[in-house]
Amino acid sequence: MKQYISNPFHSGADFHNMEGLFASLSSIEKRGPRIYLDPNFLRQSVEVSAMSYGKGMEELYQYGFVDISYYDNHRLQAVEAAEPGLRPVDYLRRLTNLRLPRGKGPLRTFFAAKKAEKYIICIGIAGTILTLADWNVNMDLGLQEGYHQGYYKNTELLLQTMRQVKFPSIARELGVDALTLWDIVEECRQEDSRFVLWISGHSKGAALMQILVSRLQNELGVKHMIGMGIASARVAGPDFTNVANYPIWNILTKADLVNKLGGAYLLGLNVEFPLGSQYFLYDPKTYVENMEHVEAFWRLFSKITDPSSYLSFVYALNEYLIQRRANGFMDFVKTLHGEERKDLLPKRFLENMRAGYAAFHENIYGKSINMPLAKEFLDGLNLYFDGLSFSKLMQCYLLASNGPHAILRDHLLTPYAHIARALPKHRCYSFVPQKRYLHDKISFAKHSLPKRSMRKKVRKLSRNGKPADR
Repeated sequence: MKQYISNPFHSGADFHNMEGLFASLSSIEKRGPRIYLDPNFLRQSVEVSAMSYGKGMEELYQYGFVDISYYDNHRLQAVEAAEPGLRPVDYLRRLTNLRLPRGKGPLRTFFAAKKAEKYIICIGIAGTILTLADWNVNMDLGLQEGYHQGYYKNTELLLQTMRQVKFPSIARELGVDALTLWDIVEECRQEDSRFVLWISGHSKGAALMQILVSRLQNELGVKHMIGMGIASARVAGPDFTNVANYPIWNILTKADLVNKLGGAYLLGLNVEFPLGSQYFLYDPKTYVENMEHVEAFWRLFSKITDPSSYLSFVYALNEYLIQRRANGFMDFVKTLHGEERKDLLPKRFLENMRAGYAAFHENIYGKSINMPLAKEFLDGLNLYFDGLSFSKLMQCYLLASNGPHAILRDHLLTPYAHIARALPKHRCYSFVPQKRYLHDKISFAKHSLPKRSMRKKVRKLSRNGKPADR
């Protein structure tokens, strides 16, 4: 059976077989001595997280999903598979039109259903794209109800949307007049629920997934759900306890900056993969043209190990822009607005951003930002990027930071697609979390080593064939 439909560089997920979802859910709910993540379920979640950006959703129909709807730009659109006289080709055509123009809305997500052992309700939440609304969510620093403020507000919008999402095909099968996603959420509170919620997302979408699962569990007592986050930002404030006690998997790469920002902790069980730069996604021509400055950013990024050091870096970056904002900045503005000199980053804006980072650090850690580390970053920015225009600086920054963060792209194997394909080789799908990880505020689970490291170690021999002295 062909495991993927359109793109051989994707994860290779098989959506005909959904047993891995139930196996992973059962394992993470029981919290036994070994917790099992099914490799095919991870691949499916990577695909769903990529589909949430609005591409390839027609594949869901070919895999048996029904009642597919898409929310974007404050609008919810749906196509009903069981519409009388609607041919498959017409249905697919309508599905391809579900994706709305990327506009002012801060939330993009799709909903679909599939009948398996239970009715699987799939929710895919997209991450950040280059819109002001998205970045307003990310940069809405502060804490609300213990969560990152911007993500918490965005989750409120998601909860409101869930009351509007309908599943007419499933309603007919069950013999009820109407069925909304909120009705399904209510039933998922019961032990004998006919439904299970499967929520996946990438980047900001993974952050929203964590808060959604946390709130559904804590506020409504929902039992039948599982979340999968790909390259997630942190969402929980410093007062959260038992951060691992949620039915959530978070898949991360060590070089990805996104999992170092947003809050103090991730929610759920987290598996971090060390990947070499050969798996990072770049346009070859753009990378070669900017290689020197991209690698300079990598040298700075090597000092970012947690949210505190990341806040020190962005604090220094704002200070650098304040000091050097005249250096090529207005030339960049001209390329956007012609001869009109419109200052998109006024000094007051940058100063407010810098103060916001310092205040957020105070809220998370209860102490001031690490100024010696911030000075190290500032010295590095002045050393590596002296004379570089603002547009080139930001281009190199995005190249350096987005490479380890990318999800599925056409005709390119990205870091998280590689992880999904290589999961059995990495042996990270079955591991024993430390006891303290299940109870304390620990950000990363310890996973087993790659397969090649699991072999018996050969003792180093001296030249005469005897064991060498250590």
